[in-house]
Amino acid sequence: MGTLTVLTLIVSFTQLISDFGLSQALAKYVAELKGREEDFSAYFLSSLTFKIFAALIICLILSLFSEDISSLLLRSSSLHGLVRLIAIDAFISAFIPAFNNLLLGAGLLKRMAACNVAYTATRWTAIAILVYQGYGIYGTIIGWIIGDLLSVIIYAAASAHLVKISGNLLSNSTRLIPFLLRFSWPLLAASMISFLYTWYDQALVIAFLPLESVGIYNISRKAFAVLAGIANALSQSLFPYYGMTYGRGDHKAISAAIKKASRYTMLIIFPLTLGLFSTAKATITLFAGQQYEPGWSVLAIMAVFGLAYGISSVLAGLLVIYEKTKTVMLLNILSVLFSLLLLPAVGMLG
Repeated sequence: MGTLTVLTLIVSFTQLISDFGLSQALAKYVAELKGREEDFSAYFLSSLTFKIFAALIICLILSLFSEDISSLLLRSSSLHGLVRLIAIDAFISAFIPAFNNLLLGAGLLKRMAACNVAYTATRWTAIAILVYQGYGIYGTIIGWIIGDLLSVIIYAAASAHLVKISGNLLSNSTRLIPFLLRFSWPLLAASMISFLYTWYDQALVIAFLPLESVGIYNISRKAFAVLAGIANALSQSLFPYYGMTYGRGDHKAISAAIKKASRYTMLIIFPLTLGLFSTAKATITLFAGQQYEPGWSVLAIMAVFGLAYGISSVLAGLLVIYEKTKTVMLLNILSVLFSLLLLPAVGMLG
């Protein structure tokens, strides 16, 4: 589990850098332009073009320095083949956020959900078959590659009708790249800060403790991710409505939506956070097995502060919709600074 956690970190970091915050920008502009009944094809192609080149460069670097990366992070140069496989998977999976946010911005939530289900099913089916055949961790990574490749095909098929091909599409999309990058760079900075802090504690464990400890801690985070995923789903369902309503200039409707959504969100999230806190030990044992029981205290503490996910799910995306990307970056910086100030007193458990 520890080795997989490190490999997941590499893939996540590659996706973050190659995305440059463009996926969030894409969802915002697609929703806004759809609200105005204007074509958004150039915005999608612009985002996709940048991601292709950025992901290709990063993944080539991973492949060229695979032995060094393996020695540093996996503590064995003999596992450099895993790093090269991860580079392939990182390149393929870099396309998924672009298609996902295209569907999100267009308000096609059912289609997006179907693609996500297909993505999860194909990935885990491929992993299960290869691991069952005795390929071990290499089978897991190859399963990632197969699953992500099939998922890109599924997403592309589901999104194809949204992109309108025209003679000047390529030139328009090329001209839009600088504009989108100027808009999205604060989102990249905010995502980088959040990513680095999210992995900060795990990075310390990776550096100073056995990889098995990384696995135990990561399982606690995955268990909490189930609750966080519910809040994220609520946030995604509101985002296209906010964007389209903003595009029409109906700000009163956005205010009314916030009031209504906040009531229902608190009714859903609050009981779940209390329930997870009360049953943290039993949950992590049932979720992952007896060997991961030491992580229950981490899960309980996460659950205590899980109420914030209910509040943020209603407000998430509004700052992006209203083009306050620098405010998003500032809020992430302040969040990390407060956390780091509290860290010496609370310790790693906090």
